[in-house]
Amino acid sequence: MAPFCLVWSFYFLFKGIKNLKSYPEKSNAGAWMVWVYWILGGAFFGLGFHTYIAFRIAPVILVPAFIAAIILFWQDLKSHKKGKISRWKAGWNAYKKNGWWGWDVFIIAAVLVFLPLGIYYLQNPADFMGRSSQVSVFASPNPAKTLIETTIKTLGQFVAFGDYNWRHNLPGSPQIFYLLIPFFLIGLGWCACQIFRKENYKEKGFFSATVFWTLLIWFGAMLMPSIMTNEGLPHALRTIGAIPPSYIFTGLGFYLILSRLMLFPRKLASLKLRRSGRESRPIKSTWIPACSLPRSCGARMTNENTKIILGFLVFIFLIIISCLSYRQYFIQWGFNKETRGAFTQLFVDQANYLNSLPANMNKYVLVNEGGVRVPYPNGIPMPAQTIIFLTQDQPSIKYLSPDPGNVSYLPDKNSVILPMNPNEEIFKTLKQKFPQGRVEDLGNFKAFVIK
Repeated sequence: MAPFCLVWSFYFLFKGIKNLKSYPEKSNAGAWMVWVYWILGGAFFGLGFHTYIAFRIAPVILVPAFIAAIILFWQDLKSHKKGKISRWKAGWNAYKKNGWWGWDVFIIAAVLVFLPLGIYYLQNPADFMGRSSQVSVFASPNPAKTLIETTIKTLGQFVAFGDYNWRHNLPGSPQIFYLLIPFFLIGLGWCACQIFRKENYKEKGFFSATVFWTLLIWFGAMLMPSIMTNEGLPHALRTIGAIPPSYIFTGLGFYLILSRLMLFPRKLASLKLRRSGRESRPIKSTWIPACSLPRSCGARMTNENTKIILGFLVFIFLIIISCLSYRQYFIQWGFNKETRGAFTQLFVDQANYLNSLPANMNKYVLVNEGGVRVPYPNGIPMPAQTIIFLTQDQPSIKYLSPDPGNVSYLPDKNSVILPMNPNEEIFKTLKQKFPQGRVEDLGNFKAFVIK
């Protein structure tokens, strides 16, 4: 949900910014759509705080667009001051023309959506930073050294060694699929270079500069939740907010390479033409740099044939990527028993077993798995929530602590006692209490059945 909210929030934000200049000239329907863009952008941004703790760094991503709005507002304010009007009137005119009202709408929408969670944090301040303080780099004996290590591991997860947690990743594989890593690096490098180009800061290109800065800060800011922690790195989950810019960079790199490849047929045809002593005329493309297209029919055919071959090779490359990605995700990772263990498939199997039993059987679950206690029901540890959720149609199931004394009052017939973590000591105690019972082996877990 964090990448989902980030993508749609900035999509609508930039739609709103792009349509501000033409807002006064728009029809009623078009003017209302500008309001809708800002409202939806703020609503998705506020919703993001309800998703994952790492989203708290997201306001930093707004900085480039916010600074750009301030600069444009100042330019408009100076132009209005030239007229013979008061300072307040000039400010109000610049406010309307520059679209600062859009930022007000964005912020109000975000605050309203965030408000329920904000009220909770005001009432429970310990929950706001509790988890973050436990895993912070500043809690380590040598924060400076730890910070360097966490930065290297976090950046390296994209191109070298990724998360080793089966729940997050095929252990050790880069977060960017290895055949796409060159495109990711090219796109990232090209985007970084664009922020140093002067033409991007002129009035017409200012929007482009804002986009480039936003992407780079988005990528860097969403790595901070991982860089600033010292536990379980590299950690794909903590950097989940960096997924959108990572693949924007990858797609951008692929587009740049493809653009250069599409130039090759024309350059090849032009080279043949020059060797034959014929002239060529320059033709400008709307999406790639100007190049020379030969007039002769033979050279034109060479150009078309080369383009067809290149297109076929690109198609084959995309098919290879699709097949290898499918194999890695759905077969190597999806069918691995370690993945089932990482997602505690055991608890799902135990819930399915309880659901398969007759309704007239007494069912007891011994919660001998550790975890945070959950208020509902009766403060039992977190792992039991899986079974509670999947067996909600059977409210008669009782949950007990693993204390052997709890079994002393259980019925001596027509009962099933299921330890969440099979333990021979528990079964030995149950056998002494209920000699007529037996241990039933159900594959990856066991239950004690009294009939």
